[in-house]
Amino acid sequence: MNKRTLIILTLLAITTYIPAQAEGPLSSILQSIERNNLTLKSQSGQNEARNLEARTGNSLGNTNLSFDRLWGSPIETGKSAEFNVSQEFDFPSAYINRNKLAEHKSQQYDDEYNVLRQQILLEAKETYIELQMLYQMEQIMECRACGTGKLVDLYKNKYESGDATILEKNRVEYEFLQMQETVTSYKIRIASLESRLVNLNGGEPLELIPVTLPMESVTDYERLLNDYETADPRILTYQSRKTVSEQEVKVSRSAALPKFEVGYKREQGIGDRFNGITVGMSLPIFSNRNNVKRAKALQYAAEAELNSAINDNRSTLKELYDKANLLSQALEKFETLPTSDEYVDLLTESIQAGEISIVDYFSELYAYYDIIETKLRTEMEYRLTIAKLHMIYL
Repeated sequence: MNKRTLIILTLLAITTYIPAQAEGPLSSILQSIERNNLTLKSQSGQNEARNLEARTGNSLGNTNLSFDRLWGSPIETGKSAEFNVSQEFDFPSAYINRNKLAEHKSQQYDDEYNVLRQQILLEAKETYIELQMLYQMEQIMECRACGTGKLVDLYKNKYESGDATILEKNRVEYEFLQMQETVTSYKIRIASLESRLVNLNGGEPLELIPVTLPMESVTDYERLLNDYETADPRILTYQSRKTVSEQEVKVSRSAALPKFEVGYKREQGIGDRFNGITVGMSLPIFSNRNNVKRAKALQYAAEAELNSAINDNRSTLKELYDKANLLSQALEKFETLPTSDEYVDLLTESIQAGEISIVDYFSELYAYYDIIETKLRTEMEYRLTIAKLHMIYL
């Protein structure tokens, strides 16, 4: 079973254990971005060119043709002609090793493409998660602005009837203007993120609407770690580079073997004609100097990079896993919060009944919305952390 087949089977196996990817809008958006993203299209074309380049150097060299026509001096010595055809080729093992090197490079290019693909899809998912949080905040702030707008009318009437001071009336109006400005700032940020997603989609439009994202749970750490070390494109890329460097050593050693030249030669003089074959050999005594040492040094560097990537991956994974668990515990504290509509209605009824002052109203409202924003941002941070943890499954 080759490496590519093993990776495919592994991915098919692990996807049966992970939390289901959000079906519907997010899934459709990620699929669309994978199809349309211009960076991915460019990388795909570059990989095809690099694969052809890797195989180009493993063919026979040019066939050499030469013809000589000589005139004697003095003229009585006659004329002679010589025709040569020759072909140089490497030792057979050199072609075998270079062919394997081209195959390993092709696998490396595929792994590098998968790393780029994963990064782009993760960026898209993170952008979409933040966008959904902003949709919620915009809706809440619009409701808050609407409620404050009603208070503006209320205090305008109270001021005219002498039941409210000019300071109270102005305070409500200032709050209403501030709420409108806050809503506008959210709209600007939303437009920016929507534009970013369209850009990731290669400029093609996307249907971006507020939706309720499912809350993903954290995958078991040991299984998550195993999945990353088995099928993470970043780790696979370093493994591919290590394999390529090992094959480079073999190619360098093959280059130290003799090269052969076989050809046909024909000579014609005064009354004489000769035909035969020519055989030659060249010894790369000087041209391959230090090439094997250089290849071994690159192999050592590739092994060190792989080990470093594995250690960094484990450290990052543990950090994200612990962070996700802490955020999950923090979210549990917000479960008993009343809804925005319920709380605003309660405060509005209280101020209309004269139970609280306008200062108390806004003080309570600010405290409540601070908690709501903290809840939404904590939830967003949790989703972003899970997105990074589960990027292996994108």
